[in-house]
Amino acid sequence: METYSSIGWGLTLVTFVLFLFIMVDCLRRSEKDFPTLFYGGKEIAQRSIKMMWKWILIFTFILGVAVRPTIYGHFAAIDKISLAGGTIASKYESRTLYSTYRSEQVGDKVILIEKTWRVPLFFFLGLYLYWRGVKRWPREHSGSHSGQAH
Repeated sequence: METYSSIGWGLTLVTFVLFLFIMVDCLRRSEKDFPTLFYGGKEIAQRSIKMMWKWILIFTFILGVAVRPTIYGHFAAIDKISLAGGTIASKYESRTLYSTYRSEQVGDKVILIEKTWRVPLFFFLGLYLYWRGVKRWPREHSGSHSGQAH
């Protein structure tokens, strides 16, 4: 139970650090470092593209935290009457971004109520889109002499 909770907290910490790293990368990039987009035959301003990517990352992170599909789950229903009058001695609950673990101790028995693994899928989708759409593009720093004949 301790290992399960530790893994969940570790993955949660890594996810938050990854989000901060990507947000800092997005904010520190020059507007010229974002790919050019055209809509209706006109080029969209690079400033708008940078702002769009910033909001895509923020919203996918929020969606990833709010909506996490379960990839593994164990749920048990406890029949309090069948426990022969035992009273709940203690409860243990650990919730992280990736895992949930709940158990109760009734007498000498520890009963597992819930054990799940979840994945912030939308956040990872946002990271993938940022990687494919921005990070893989070479930074274009044109000097004052580029493209001019000497």
